Amino acid sequence: MEISYEQITHRVIELTRRVSLYIQGESENFEMRSVVTKSKNDFVSYVDKEAECRIVEELSKIIPSSGFIAEEGSGDDSGQPYRWVIDPLDGTTNFLHASTPYAISIALLCDDELVIGVVHEITRHETFY
Repeated sequence: MEISYEQITHRVIELTRRVSLYIQGESENFEMRSVVTKSKNDFVSYVDKEAECRIVEELSKIIPSSGFIAEEGSGDDSGQPYRWVIDPLDGTTNFLHASTPYAISIALLCDDELVIGVVHEITRHETFY
């Protein structure tokens, strides 16, 4: 399979923009009672988990045989040459307190070398890659 990092980057950018719309929508009616404490000052909500599931599902279509290193444990990292590194809601504490910034962070590794990185800051609609 021939991999075009430029094409993949553009697909990942579009994906982060779509998932950010979901996160923004949930922020409007978010309730703190749905938050789980993973450890001191480390929280997770259904928004983190759902965002990650959506991201993993779509990234699996971009590179079907890829692995995943995902903050909330979605996907599989069984030593594939291509592995996605995902933080679906980077800045969960800020999100929980309706404070900025918070973002979606996605990277692609090829044999442990970083080849793509995309960060989409949700509240300012800024994307860095």
